[in-house]
Amino acid sequence: MKVVFYTAYDKYMIQAIRESAFDYLLKPFEEQDLQDILERFVRQKEADSRIVPYAGTPLHAGQTFIVFTPTNDMRALRPAEIGFFRYCSERKQWEVILSQQPPLVLRRGMTAEQIIQYSPCFVQIHQSYIINIDYLMIIKDSKCLLYPPFDKVDELLVSKKYKKELQDRFCL
Repeated sequence: MKVVFYTAYDKYMIQAIRESAFDYLLKPFEEQDLQDILERFVRQKEADSRIVPYAGTPLHAGQTFIVFTPTNDMRALRPAEIGFFRYCSERKQWEVILSQQPPLVLRRGMTAEQIIQYSPCFVQIHQSYIINIDYLMIIKDSKCLLYPPFDKVDELLVSKKYKKELQDRFCL
């Protein structure tokens, strides 16, 4: 979503810029002013759609969200830090596998459905695994191989139940 400030007061312009507004439109405006903004928006969207993301830079890198640990601490995470989530059946808890950090255990009661809601890049592949699809390189013999820094992981098996969902969702 892009925001264009539309107001009669120019005193808000600096704040709008600081808040990353797409543009600023002062009342009264000329039709050409609005047309220029719309054309710039369309050009930018077209340019963005031609950019192929670098494999090391996940598509959803900037969407920060908060998770809770078993001690009820809050931890801010970005999808770019997360390779996958793993369910530990002994502890009955999900844990987050992070790049260059030890696994982070999540509080009890966290469900796969809740985890998937954090970001569209989280996809369940097994009852015990949710991967960050932005790191997925290939699925070979029902095993997910990920891009670095998660390329040494070999436990990510796709179950039959979730394989069909993956195929339907990603037209595989």
